[in-house]
Amino acid sequence: MYQEFYRNSALLHLPLVALLLFLAVFVGTLAWLFVFQRKSPRFDRLADLPLELDERPRK
Repeated sequence: MYQEFYRNSALLHLPLVALLLFLAVFVGTLAWLFVFQRKSPRFDRLADLPLELDERPRK
């Protein structure tokens, strides 16, 4: 049943185009972050930030 529906559809290439566009943006963002921004002093400051606030009182 589904094979006949998809066989006649003209829009089958759109999910593939969307996936390739997503992958290109994702890989481009990772490349920009790790290649170009790693040399930035801001990257080092942000890397040193704690992930969670320590709510416990210090003794």
